[in-house]
Amino acid sequence: MSSELRQRLPVLVLVIIISIITAVDWVIELSSFQAIPFNLTLAWKSLIAGNGSGETAATFLTSISVALLHADLSHVLRNMIFFWIFGVAVIEIIGWRWTLIVFLVTTIGATFGHVFLNPYSTIPMVGASGAVMGFEGAYLGLAVQKPRPNTHIWPVASSISPAQLGAVGIFGITLDFMGITSPDPSNIAYGGGEVVCVTSLLGRFFTGLNERNTLVIRHENIHPHPPHDLWPSRR
Repeated sequence: MSSELRQRLPVLVLVIIISIITAVDWVIELSSFQAIPFNLTLAWKSLIAGNGSGETAATFLTSISVALLHADLSHVLRNMIFFWIFGVAVIEIIGWRWTLIVFLVTTIGATFGHVFLNPYSTIPMVGASGAVMGFEGAYLGLAVQKPRPNTHIWPVASSISPAQLGAVGIFGITLDFMGITSPDPSNIAYGGGEVVCVTSLLGRFFTGLNERNTLVIRHENIHPHPPHDLWPSRR
């Protein structure tokens, strides 16, 4: 296995897991994986009241499992394309551990951002858009912190510059906003995963953007003088 493939393997594994669980959900409906704002609101109130239980913990876990489900084929394909592009771009800079942290933090942040705005909604939330926009925000934040090398993203033959990746990120955000403004009522069914509201989407993006501050500080303190092969130049 090449070093580049090994470096990207965690992102590939996540893409495969999300795709498989999404397909399984379409067959047998994994309702226990869905995050429902009203249920999360009740779980939070129970926890505050000191009445937490295993059921409460299971409800909170849906704030992560929500990223493993998608409404339909176009939903999962669109998310996984952007997940792969920006997951690879981020993992090249900060490594797989911090990339996993970005995935978890932005997924949870997106879920609870929607719950905060819609605490009594009973519409299930599905989709990994929170993590996707978190990756986009993290990459853009890291890219403006200091010059970054071009990125190789399979199956694109040539390397991709930070400016080009930034344009792709803006395109992805635009797709989400187009979903919000679409007159198609079925878009609402995507819930917190895809097109809930402008504020929720901005929350996802800036959760990732703010997360990069911690990533830059921790990562570059660990490597105050990065070795030449940490961010190898691309030809």
